[in-house]
Amino acid sequence: METTKQNEGLSEDNRTLHVLITELGKKKSDNIGEWSYWSTLDGEKANVLLREKLTGMLVSGKICTEYDSKNYINKLLKERVNKMNANEIKIGKRHTVKIGKNEVEITVISKTQKGWIVKTSAGKAIPINNAERFLKLLDIPEEITQKEASKQKPKVESQKPKLSMLDAAVEVLKGSSSPMSSKELIAEMEEKNLWKSPKGITPCNSLSAAILRECNQKENPRFHKTEKGRFILAVNNQEKQDPCPDCGVKVGEVHKQGCDVERCSACGGQRLMCDCKGHNPKAVRWTGEWPA
Repeated sequence: METTKQNEGLSEDNRTLHVLITELGKKKSDNIGEWSYWSTLDGEKANVLLREKLTGMLVSGKICTEYDSKNYINKLLKERVNKMNANEIKIGKRHTVKIGKNEVEITVISKTQKGWIVKTSAGKAIPINNAERFLKLLDIPEEITQKEASKQKPKVESQKPKLSMLDAAVEVLKGSSSPMSSKELIAEMEEKNLWKSPKGITPCNSLSAAILRECNQKENPRFHKTEKGRFILAVNNQEKQDPCPDCGVKVGEVHKQGCDVERCSACGGQRLMCDCKGHNPKAVRWTGEWPA
């Protein structure tokens, strides 16, 4: 806790040193860079460098000697802190102040020629003439709160990278055991929130044209056309492009009646050995892979 307070105090000193050097540098056309750079340095290292820089400027300007520079700089820091504290003391607002060895919460009632009249939580009014005794402003002015709020950028939730229309179609076909039309692909792409038409008038036609263009122009297209307007994922190795080992149909085609490779779309068993009435041959076309 004590180390944290020391670091905070050192950071405040460094900030004030930077301001003093900047103000003095304007008269001498001397630029030391933005505070954002100095704030990234180690606090003690930055303090040494800033003090050396300010000492050089004070000595060259004949404001003080190098021997007196340490005391002179400490005096400047103390005056600047007092000035800043005085500006931050607000009438009618709650503050914490140092009274003896204790930190006490008070409310500033009024300002006098020498300082301020404050009231404790017990209702006792006492004068405080030294701004250094004011430690912290508890009631942050509304205008400051609004200003800080305006600086805060709204948090943007991390979003998944958007897929292209064709990439989204690939993702849908990965989960499909049968060929799909462009209309079916578009509907499932939108349902799964993979892709949405950017106000396209005919997204189905656009998708179909894009798939056919890839099939015709790419050496290893991701799609395979099984029949008019219907597509499956292409299998880019010879083993999986082989026809059905029993009935001989090509990839994407319906198995011939009596094929012992065909599976029942209703129960998942071998179609040849079942008589399910809900079987749909188009749902279990030959994919190039032996059924699991």
